Amino acid sequence: MDAVYTKLFMALNAQAVRTALAFSGAMVYDQPLLVERWRWAIFQNIGLPAARLRDLHGDRRRNLYAPSHPVGLLLLETDSGGYNKLNIMWWAESVATSTIENPSILAQYPLLDTEPGITYWWQEMVTTPFKRPVASSGCV
Repeated sequence: MDAVYTKLFMALNAQAVRTALAFSGAMVYDQPLLVERWRWAIFQNIGLPAARLRDLHGDRRRNLYAPSHPVGLLLLETDSGGYNKLNIMWWAESVATSTIENPSILAQYPLLDTEPGITYWWQEMVTTPFKRPVASSGCV
């Protein structure tokens, strides 16, 4: 199971890196409703699954959840204050800046292959930010 948890963790990190790049590149910091939409989606699609995965993983691989990883940095934010204290702009800028300064981070966390025509939720957030409301599940 350890290998499965590690693979899932790496997939979450891959999404976290690209989400941070997409959010910081979307230039919506001056639009509170869009910032909140991104915060909710990131929390639901990355933060909560990562916290659950960390709990399942236990102490075996605690280093995987260190703040040196994009998901670890997000967990640091949510662990210290939950959703209400999550500063998504700081998190996204931190991860995006690190990735821009060190492009090998993208190779470190490759995206999983998707079926043709399927897009990741963060890709939808960039291309259609106002077209659909955020579902109660946080999924876009």
